[in-house]
This record gives sequence, C-alpha cells and structure tokens, in this order.
Amino acid sequence: MLEIVDDMWKAGVNYDAVCITTNGAIRKSDGCAVMGRGCAKEAATHWSDIPRILGDLIQENGNVVQLLKVVMMPPGRCATFARDVQLVSFPVKPAEMAMTPSFANTLLVAYMREAFRFKRRVPGWACVAQLGLIRDSVVQLIAMANKSSWKKILLPRPGCGAGELQWTDVGPILRPILDDRFTVISRKL
Repeated sequence: MLEIVDDMWKAGVNYDAVCITTNGAIRKSDGCAVMGRGCAKEAATHWSDIPRILGDLIQENGNVVQLLKVVMMPPGRCATFARDVQLVSFPVKPAEMAMTPSFANTLLVAYMREAFRFKRRVPGWACVAQLGLIRDSVVQLIAMANKSSWKKILLPRPGCGAGELQWTDVGPILRPILDDRFTVISRKL
C-alpha cells in the first residue's frame, strides 16, 4: 500500500479506479443514497446522478463495494490530462444501526449524538465508521480490482474524515492487506 497527500480529484486522473467512502443509508423520499459529507458529497456534487445510482445499487445488492460509473477525471478540470476512471463505492458505515442510550456516545458521530440519543434505529450516516465494515470493504475491493485487472486504485483514508476514526487505528488494518496497486490518499490542506 502506498500513501500520498493530495487533492483526490486531481490525483484521480492517474488511476484506473477511484473509491469514495460511503454509508448504506437511502432516503425514503426518493431512493437516493445519502451522500452528505466528505468525498461522497464531493462526488455527488461533481456527478449529480451518483446518489441515485448508489441508492439503486444498495437496494439491489446491499451495502457492499460497487462500481458506480465510469467518469471523466478530473471533473471540469484540466481536460488535457482527463481520462475515464472507474468510480467505486467503499462502505465504511452501515445502512442503519440499533441504538441504546448507553452506546450513543461511542457509536454516533459527535455532531449527531444529541439528535439520536434516544432513538431505537439510527441511519448509517449518523454512525461512526466501523472497522469491521472497512475490513470487509477492503476484501471486496481487492476482489473487484483482481477481476477488473486494475493496476492503480485510489482510496481515501477510510472512515477517517466524517467517520471520525483515527488513521492510527485504520492504517494497521489496511497495510498488511493492500498491495502497491492501492494508494491511500489523505486530504491536502
């Protein structure tokens, strides 16, 4: 596994596949995936059909790693270097979670703790990212990369932004599993 610090959408032009970290929540009103923060929100801003595509795929296949679409990278930037890239979902949060008040402080992202403190079911977007789900997503991503013969895959630090996990906890899970086809990117400040 390689690691870089850069803008994900500019760097993505050099990769066969670019992953976006997601949750499994779907809006009841329109069936679209909830993509309200982090790189998922950025992807939904660049490609407005992505929430609908992901929502349909989650309903069909579940909250798993999935090919969303082939996109031109980077969107609206530097067309001289643009090329088609596979955009892939990478679940780090569940669709929803059963909640008890005693777990609210550890399972909910900080800004949602009070809002969902006494709810029985909580949407995945309000949960802290789950290490077990990240591990499962890595295994699925490797299988997809092998099947598709991808040589370069870009993955943001899973669960370390809006998922509120620390890279010191996530990195040790990924390093022994991911080979040098995979580059983990952290946001350029």
